[in-house]
Amino acid sequence: MPIHLRPHHLICGLCFKSRGFRLSFLENFNKLNKILTENPEKKSIRIVEGLDDICEYCEKRKGNKCEKDPKARLLDVTYLDALELKVGQMISLNEAKAKIRSNLVLAGFQDICKDCPSREEGLCEPNFDALVKENK
Repeated sequence: MPIHLRPHHLICGLCFKSRGFRLSFLENFNKLNKILTENPEKKSIRIVEGLDDICEYCEKRKGNKCEKDPKARLLDVTYLDALELKVGQMISLNEAKAKIRSNLVLAGFQDICKDCPSREEGLCEPNFDALVKENK
């Protein structure tokens, strides 16, 4: 069964630091991450629009909506374009990382995520930089 991820969660998920989140959210995130990293070549990620599997235990989720919409949806549209993805597309973890490395540089990441509190706190950039340099 695929893991459903909205486009900006590809970046957030790979650059994530577990600070300031509820335990149930972290447990869910770690479970999803384990599934993906156990078989990084398997096409186990389905790109979705709106709420995804990471959102399941997020405190920002309000019913079938994210309280961060429309900002989160704008991030999704921007990352769909930047990473050359389509809603419904199936990709592997390794393919997602390769798309990030080939289509996004630090300046682009900083620009797209300029209003994100996590990026502003410096929680993402070291992991983004490491991801981009991985396997080079």
